[in-house]
Amino acid sequence: MRRIGLTLAGITLAVLACVFTPAEAQFTAPASEAGEQSAASPGLLDRLTAEIRVRQQRYYRELGQAVRALKSEYSAETAWAIIVIAFTYGVFHAAGPGHGKAVIAAYMLANQRSMRRGVILAGLASLAQALTAIVAVYGFVLVLNATGREARAFAVDLEIVSYGMITALGLWLIWHVASPMVFARAGHDHGAEHG
Repeated sequence: MRRIGLTLAGITLAVLACVFTPAEAQFTAPASEAGEQSAASPGLLDRLTAEIRVRQQRYYRELGQAVRALKSEYSAETAWAIIVIAFTYGVFHAAGPGHGKAVIAAYMLANQRSMRRGVILAGLASLAQALTAIVAVYGFVLVLNATGREARAFAVDLEIVSYGMITALGLWLIWHVASPMVFARAGHDHGAEHG
């Protein structure tokens, strides 16, 4: 029963992370950059998150400039620069709010796994996101000759699909963990009536 509770808590955290981290947040400046001053001094996590967002925005702009340069005149040097920038962007993107960390935390809580396994999963998730960014940029922008606006619209659609897939996986995990307990209890109750 405790395992079901931990699983449900983890899935709830994952869903809340998706709901409260809008896709547009990665491209907007943190409040302190926008000129708003908070009454309290930001904590270490807030400062770290703000720094990650600043770097993420910088790499995103650099990525756009590199893609435009490559479209105007192809060079292997620019192509490799795009790969490096996209990879670096992916790392900072993965380190930002949401983006699977809540899912990994839920997995660790539900399965009571070691910190080492969680770190490995987080590293693999970051690598997968970085590689996905590279493939998406080259595939969508260069091969399909899409504009930045079209790429952003595609990214929003892709996020909706990925959130749906994560939700489906979460529901499957709940069913996988809960159904044996529900059916086992139903079988036990049935046997008690005949005793």
